[in-house]
Amino acid sequence: MDFNILIGEPEGRDLDLFDGDPVERMDSMTMPQLLRELGLIKSLSQVKGSKYWGDIPDGWSDFTYGKRRDRICILKKG
Repeated sequence: MDFNILIGEPEGRDLDLFDGDPVERMDSMTMPQLLRELGLIKSLSQVKGSKYWGDIPDGWSDFTYGKRRDRICILKKG
């Protein structure tokens, strides 16, 4: 499954990065909170100590998560 996430206030051309795919707008949160909000994990402790622990970096992030290889694209504008 693909998830397109927008955090913050983008400029008009920023949405072009998503190629017209549906975009979910979310408040600022940490990566574990985002994974829980998307339903990919049940508790924050599932990712504790992994590379997914911590804040979501500013800018564009594109990665896959889990055995199902869910693709997550995030644009965070601070």
